Amino acid sequence: MTIKLTPDRRRRRRLALTPLIDVVFLLLVFFILGGRFEQHNHLTLASGAEDESAAASLRPQILRLFADGTVQLGREALTPAGVRERISAAGNAALILAPQQDVDIQTIVTWVDDLRVIGIDDVSFLAPAAR
Repeated sequence: MTIKLTPDRRRRRRLALTPLIDVVFLLLVFFILGGRFEQHNHLTLASGAEDESAAASLRPQILRLFADGTVQLGREALTPAGVRERISAAGNAALILAPQQDVDIQTIVTWVDDLRVIGIDDVSFLAPAAR
């Protein structure tokens, strides 16, 4: 039996850089495509000292529907035809529809359709208070 005292001279492998470059490139592409591309928009705000009547006309009105068929626009009770006339004359683009809990769904859908015909596309719903 012989003992070998000299180290075995193996061929040393060179570090391959191609896979490393591939991984770095894929990470770069991932972070570029995964990032958000947003345009920063400017919003002009009016101060309270400016025209308050313009701000009041943009404020949405509240249309309350009751189970017995009565309708209130703001705090005023009107007929359905009167409400349609008042809304179309005011020219508001937004309206809050607040049906009472007992109002059936068909009445609500009919009102939403009528409001779209008048030109009110921005209709929000106010849920009735829980009893």
